[in-house]
Amino acid sequence: MLKMQELGRRAADGDLGALDEIHAQYKILYADIDRKNDHQQLSANLKLMHAAFDIIGDAAGDRPSAFAALQRAAREPDFRGAAADNREALDALLHYEKHGWLLSSVCGALQYPADRGNAEAVNFFIAVLQDPNLRPLRVVASDGLRGAARLGNDRALHALAEHESKILEEVKNRK
Repeated sequence: MLKMQELGRRAADGDLGALDEIHAQYKILYADIDRKNDHQQLSANLKLMHAAFDIIGDAAGDRPSAFAALQRAAREPDFRGAAADNREALDALLHYEKHGWLLSSVCGALQYPADRGNAEAVNFFIAVLQDPNLRPLRVVASDGLRGAARLGNDRALHALAEHESKILEEVKNRK
């Protein structure tokens, strides 16, 4: 646990090599595990991964280096769950302006929570999709809603249908 916490601190401080070390630990922890039956080991491994990502997520709201580590981790399929499940990290992403972050950067990091049906991430993408000033990000926002729509999220389904309808109307009006 202490080793993972130290790796999390290093990654939050800007040592992106620490993420590579966390990934190496992940590969070792999950190498021969029976994901369907070994629930106790899965739980223990998840606690170890969270030991690192909780530190990164907690720091992401205040430190650009931690946010960069969190963004990188959110793009790694092996890390997405641990990186996106941290409440402080999610809050920091949702309130990106307070940290001086770019909306376009935040959208990529919020994709995974939205894909899992996180209501706040879904609402975030709906707001982006509906804001006429954010037209260049509509493709990213609609991509952000597709996973939630596949899960049957009514708000995501409605927002995507409304968006598609607007696109069709715009195309018709150009002719």
